[in-house]
Amino acid sequence: MKPPSLWARGGRLCCQPGLQVIWQRRPLCLQNVRCASSYGSSIRSPNRSSDRGGQGRDVDGLDRDQSNIQHNSNSSGWRPDLSEETLQRRAPRDSWGDGAWDRGSTRERQRGGRQGGGNNNWGRERREGRERGQRWAPRDGPSASGNSPGSGRTLRDVLQGEALYGVNPVLGALQALRREVHTLYVQETTEGTKKKEGIPQAVAAMKERGGSIQYVSKHELNLVTDNKPHQGLVLDCSPLEWEPLEEFPDADSVARIEGSRPPVWLALDEIGDPQNLGAAVRVAYFLGVAGVLCCVRNSAPLSPAVSKASAGALEWMPLHACRSMPRTLSRAAECGWHVVGAGGEADAQTCRGVTADRPTILVMGNEGRGLRPVVRRVCAAVLRIDSGAAGPGPGRHQPIGVDSLNVSVATGILLHQLLG
Repeated sequence: MKPPSLWARGGRLCCQPGLQVIWQRRPLCLQNVRCASSYGSSIRSPNRSSDRGGQGRDVDGLDRDQSNIQHNSNSSGWRPDLSEETLQRRAPRDSWGDGAWDRGSTRERQRGGRQGGGNNNWGRERREGRERGQRWAPRDGPSASGNSPGSGRTLRDVLQGEALYGVNPVLGALQALRREVHTLYVQETTEGTKKKEGIPQAVAAMKERGGSIQYVSKHELNLVTDNKPHQGLVLDCSPLEWEPLEEFPDADSVARIEGSRPPVWLALDEIGDPQNLGAAVRVAYFLGVAGVLCCVRNSAPLSPAVSKASAGALEWMPLHACRSMPRTLSRAAECGWHVVGAGGEADAQTCRGVTADRPTILVMGNEGRGLRPVVRRVCAAVLRIDSGAAGPGPGRHQPIGVDSLNVSVATGILLHQLLG
């Protein structure tokens, strides 16, 4: 005989009398049922005619929990048993048994709160945390700032200055004595941390300066540094400032003071990437450059990212700044300085065999545009770095973006050539 039919009418589930219906707890538009009778079992859904296995399935074919629906003889059609007692009994519980969802998918959390499966505190706590500015749920135990869990305050809220991170920058800041230090935050466990030997040195240097030391979790250090490589150390300290320099001294007087080797300065015109600025400062400090001059406008600020990229060289080497790079370089040329720029044009002079025989200023341009035309006109010469790669041959293609060098790499090559 033909299996009993099942259909939906006016939002109700209707079936022939004498049948037992199994209803799946899902949104109304996706509810599936199972009809059972002496004729056998069959499944009907909006886009699925039958299932010979006799097991309740969704429209996507996945097995779900099913609940019995009792027949109500006093009403027309079939209605699910949605009594509060039934829903409370079927509501899933967490490991504490309070009905609050602390794990599972978003869909389950929404369904548990909508159908009475707990007090649905999860969503409310997350919303309240966002309103307080808290990025993550509070951890168990007291925080580094001494506040109780759930207060919503993080290390970023109690900083008096900026968060300097990394072993070398922190050690440099504590030893160079150019910053005002407030608190040193040390990771509680240093297992797997690189340069672990630098952490005791930083703690000893902080004790010598009489600063505060607090041990916190790695999670809190990740939050205050935005997941930067802090290596287990974060120092709350004052930021570094530019040292103004609008005019260079006379070249002859500088040459007599410096001694046998003529001084070489590095001028960075509108270097906007903190990583490139830090790497260039590191190269200049390593090769013994007399000083570094930057343009205040369109340059990366002296942030902890620059200090980290310089491996702490920024803490030892003051950076000078001018308001107008073309005017400052023009006055330096009038005072006897030899101003040379860097470029990749074909008419530029090759850097091979070029050394600084008098006080020299090497000018490096922006990462993308290079030297500005107004700065190029001030330069007495433009140096280029010859490429050793072979040109495109049969079946070969010139890689895009490999026709030039990074500004920090080019700075190191040109400075090494000039310093001889």
